[in-house]
Amino acid sequence: MKRMFTYMALLCLAANGFSQQDPQFTNFNFNRTFFNPAHTGVKRALCFTALARNQWSGFDGAPKTATLTGEYWMENLSSGIGGSVMIDELGFEKNMSYRINYAFHMTEVAGGNLSFGIDAGITSKVLGPTGSQSWISSSSWQNDPSIPPQIKKSSPDFGAGIWYQHTKFWAGASASHIGTPSMNQGNVIVNTSPPTVHSRIFQVARHYWLTGGVNLQKRNWLFQPSFLVKSDAVITSFDLNCIATYNNVFWFGATYRYQDALCPQLGFTWQTGGVKGKPGTEETAPADPRNRKKPVATWKIGFAYDYTTSKLNDYNNGTFEVFVNYCIPITPWIQRQGCSRLFE
Repeated sequence: MKRMFTYMALLCLAANGFSQQDPQFTNFNFNRTFFNPAHTGVKRALCFTALARNQWSGFDGAPKTATLTGEYWMENLSSGIGGSVMIDELGFEKNMSYRINYAFHMTEVAGGNLSFGIDAGITSKVLGPTGSQSWISSSSWQNDPSIPPQIKKSSPDFGAGIWYQHTKFWAGASASHIGTPSMNQGNVIVNTSPPTVHSRIFQVARHYWLTGGVNLQKRNWLFQPSFLVKSDAVITSFDLNCIATYNNVFWFGATYRYQDALCPQLGFTWQTGGVKGKPGTEETAPADPRNRKKPVATWKIGFAYDYTTSKLNDYNNGTFEVFVNYCIPITPWIQRQGCSRLFE
């Protein structure tokens, strides 16, 4: 098994290449700001989300991803600001991104809120064997001149998105790596006979994201069917999801990823202080601050397990994903103004 995956990893070290898909998440509905900057500030809150994903557990050199996202609502500017950090590892490849987000919000658009967002930052990549990976079964590759030297490079990166939020539904579209950043470390000549030339150029493909869903209220239950489409114009991933939440406290559901995985999910929510809102209203705060209730801090913890339905099922123990989210709504101070008498 180790030898097979090592060979697969080495195939990724072509002289010129394009990146594979950005990381995928089963709990994508709880980490929307990460893939769509227009979602920044939608909750009218200060929020932090940490997510960790261990994909294809038991598979040597399998993907491991961690993200940290934060956002803050600026009432006076009708805008949201935020940022994210990501670390993603797969075999010989390690990707890191550091981004800041900005979104401008328009309220009362066809009964909902419309926002436009951008993000900018840096994408870094390390590609190539280092000898430090414990899963590599042999060190003989270190003297193989056909294997290119390691790439270590960073490049500016940016993305953009649009988001529409309604009490009954939501929809968003975004694009990441719009500039298709190129990481070029030039040619390296290995002293062989004849000499081996490695042109170390790696280009990150542009990615497109499309998502949407609806809120279906039934007494103390909230049902939220949704979808996520992610594509780099070569490979497309399609997720169908449905989450059922009881009394705004406990939820469970599942995601089906086309020809890839079936993923059960569950989680808990607890709120402290303030006046608790109805299920499904956390992202539809009233536009007028005077209509907002005393803020309530919300904690969420969620877990997902991906059961692989493809042929990879014989070589791994599934995928584990967990996230923690904290939000406290931003309630601006409203200045009271008294009546002044008219000039006499």
